[in-house]
Amino acid sequence: AGRYGRSVSAVMLRLVFPQLLPSDDMDKYTRPFRAYSARVINNIRQSDTAIQTGEFQILVVLSECPYQMVENVIERLTAITNALVPTFEEFMHVTVLSVYETFEGGNNVPSAQELIDRMTNAMTRKYSANALSE
Repeated sequence: AGRYGRSVSAVMLRLVFPQLLPSDDMDKYTRPFRAYSARVINNIRQSDTAIQTGEFQILVVLSECPYQMVENVIERLTAITNALVPTFEEFMHVTVLSVYETFEGGNNVPSAQELIDRMTNAMTRKYSANALSE
């Protein structure tokens, strides 16, 4: 980002399956998550990157994507779950949690691990605070 003076945004998406119990076989949810991940990859530009960073969590790095556009991208990637309902009933009640951060041209972009840690911590803070305030 800094080298060329352009924006880079990072979005972390976490799928929460409310019907998933600790005793459940995680493989039942792995297949739907992989289908979702494949659709995410097909719905981002070639210059963008998506990687799995947790059990049902994806980090998407959007090159040349200013913060004003990030929420549109999140809406589009969240809507993918609706398209998958006919194939995977697990998506009927799924919740997609998201956080994002944009690094403008002059800002230092953290290393990959720092970015993952930063986004994971932001996700925890955002949704822990919401849970406490309800």
